[in-house]
Formats: sequence, C-alpha cells, structure tokens
Amino acid sequence: MFTSIHLENYKTFSNLTVNLAQKNGDPKNLVLLYGENGAGKSNFAAAFFTLAETMRTMTFRDILHEFMLNNKDIAEDEGLLKLLRRRFRDMEAIVQDVRTIGSTDRLVLDFSFVIEGKKGRYLMEMGQKEIVHERLEYTLEKNKGVYFDITPSSKKLNEKVFIGKDFLSDIHMNLAKFWGKHSLLAILQHEVSDKTQSYLEGAISEHFKACLEDFKRLSCKVKFPNAPEKNIIGLIHPMLDELDRGDIKPENIRELNQAETMLNCFLPKINKDIKAVYYKKKNSENKVTYELYSQQEVSGVLCDVPFNLESTGTQSILELLPFLLLAATGSTVIIDEMDTGIHDMRIRDILLSVYPEIDGQLIATTHNTLLMNSDLPASTFYIIDKKEHGKRNIDCITETVDRVHPNHNIQNRYLEGEYKGIPDSIKVSLNELLDVLERDSEEND
Repeated sequence: MFTSIHLENYKTFSNLTVNLAQKNGDPKNLVLLYGENGAGKSNFAAAFFTLAETMRTMTFRDILHEFMLNNKDIAEDEGLLKLLRRRFRDMEAIVQDVRTIGSTDRLVLDFSFVIEGKKGRYLMEMGQKEIVHERLEYTLEKNKGVYFDITPSSKKLNEKVFIGKDFLSDIHMNLAKFWGKHSLLAILQHEVSDKTQSYLEGAISEHFKACLEDFKRLSCKVKFPNAPEKNIIGLIHPMLDELDRGDIKPENIRELNQAETMLNCFLPKINKDIKAVYYKKKNSENKVTYELYSQQEVSGVLCDVPFNLESTGTQSILELLPFLLLAATGSTVIIDEMDTGIHDMRIRDILLSVYPEIDGQLIATTHNTLLMNSDLPASTFYIIDKKEHGKRNIDCITETVDRVHPNHNIQNRYLEGEYKGIPDSIKVSLNELLDVLERDSEEND
C-alpha cells in the first residue's frame, strides 16, 4: 500500500508529490480524487498503471515472441503487430507515451509504500528511451536498507537480499543483458515465474519475497485518451479476469461454479430485476466455453437474458467487482472514473458497504460528490487543482483548509469552491455557434 507518490515530467505533472498516508504514517485504505475535466485525474491513476506495466515488460516480450513463432502466417500483418505492440509495450514505448510533452529532463516515478507494516521506497528514473536509475529500499532484518541501486555504470545488489549465489549470478547476467530496456523488478518477476519453487528457496530473502508478491498484486483499471481502457489485475481467483464470458480448461470447472455462486450472492442485490444468474456452458475436447446469463421476469414471464444485454451500469458494476474483491484481500487497487455509467447512489451504497472491509488500498478518481455527503471520513477526499503555468497540486481536503469540522457539509463546500478543483462557471450560446457556421459557409460560397 502506498504512502506517497512523487512524479517528475510524467504526462501533465512536471513536479508533483502526493501524500497518501494517515497522520500516524500508515497508508490510507481509501482515497477518492476529484477535479474538473482535464485537470489530470486519469494521468494520476495512470502513474500506478505505468508502475505495473514496467514490471511486466519481460513477460510481454515473451508473449509477443511466442505469438510470432506460433502464427508465422499472420505475423507479417503490420496492422495486427501494431495492435499487439500497443497492448504489450516495451520500455521505450512506455516512456514515449507518458513523458511530458516537450520535456527532455529525466522522467521520475518515486513510490513510498508499506508492506506488512514495514516502510519502503521504489524509485525509477527514465531517460528518452530507457531506465537510467532504479533503486529499492525496504526492510532488511529490523531496519530499512537498500536492496539494489542500479545505474548504467553501477549495479549494486545487496547480498543480504540476494542470498543464493547461483540466483545472484543469474541476475547479474540478466542485468548486463536486459537492464535499461527492462527494470530489475521486471527481470525478477520473470525469473520468479520461470523458476521452480525449489530453485527459489533460499535464493532471496523472505522480506524481498513479500515485497515482490505485493507489487505483483497491484491492480489498475485506467482510461486513456483515444485508446481502450487498460486493466492489469493481480488475480486471487482464476475467474476474476473474465466473469462475463471466456474459455477455461475442463479441470477448472470447479472455479467457474464458485464464481457462479458468488455472483448469485452479489448481482441480485445490485439489480432487483435479476432473480438469479448462471453460466451457460459449451464443452469441447480441450476447453469449456462459458457465458453469463441472468434470469429476469419480463411481463410476468421468467426469461434468460445474456449478460451482455444488461444495462451499462450493471455491466460496469460487474467490471468493478474483481477490483473491490482484491482491495478486500490486502492488494492495492487503482480505479479511474469509478462512477462511469453507474448511478451516484449505487456507487455510494457500494463504497459505504465495502469500506470497512478494505484490508488493502483503494485509490479511485470520481465526479460523484454525493460521496462527500456520506459517512466516509474527510481524509478520504483529495482534490486536484490546476495552478498557473499548467502546474497541478493534489491535496487532501484536510490539508487545504485549517479544519474540517464533522458537521461541515463537505459536498457543498467543495461545490462552492472552498477546496478548489472545480470548473469556472461558463455560458455557451448555441445560436452564436450556428451563426459562425453560417457565416463561414457564406464566406466560402
């Protein structure tokens, strides 16, 4: 769970530091970020996605390589390859996408975190195309120490952390081969997934294992301009990535049945028209294809309805569910525009219900001011405010004013501008726009 994030030359943030900790230094379990359109809420959420994405570049490389080998007949399709490379990006593509337009200085992502009650910090600096500095600090035994500190000219690895000589030798070899184009975290995640458990026993410290596992579970649901929504999810159950439809191996039918039972506990509460849900299954030799259906009463008749015909709001809530479950199991979850397509009161009820059960951390952007007028604590609410010369600040409302009294109506105070981060009042004349169109048309005739 994160206690702060510092960004330099990342998208719209030339220099930004956000405190995500409680007064006692513990991470906040729930953070809700507000601001006007175009202020940078999605860019803030994207910073966490970038962290998760950089930890998977080695895996993405393998996916592309395997696809090219197994699909030689279509591997020369430039359009398809462009689409795949957009989905499975390398470090150069990531840096080019997130760097502040016109910036030539280093791109910096600096995260402070707490894992198992112990503080740590992960720093990554990028040049124009690749990583130029990477550093991780976390608990060694009792006190915090440096796990690794890597630049192009110096690669320092702590032997109290990398305790297996064979593993340490492999990492040094991979650093020489891959580092810069891939982070050490990406290399380590790839090594850990590629090696047997027996090989890893005694290879790295227990604290480092906990740190890697926590970073691996970081899950993001983020929107990007002119691109599909991008999700990275640290699974706790094999079905959570595709609850509505998909394919599974026949031996995983038990997990599908578990998901069906779970959804019957959830969806009828969310939508009273839904009496029950079930998976329609089609068996083939090597897989089971499944699709979610709901049972609803239509004109007095109980009908089976494909879930893809449900309302946008009900589908959006189902998409949120895996991320909420992850937050309840100790993972850190980032959700951009959490309220899209969902009624304000429904989101309010969901958050009020799950908030006491969030054992991890949920960070979300939203426009739903009704949440401010609920029982959620004032320390939950953050505002992004645009300053002069394009600068942005993100602060908790308890830090922007001297005092937030329990009897204060936070929603009204925000809408009245006391916490800033609201759009200026405007007036738009459609007749003026029509006049311009007609005038331009006459001039062109």
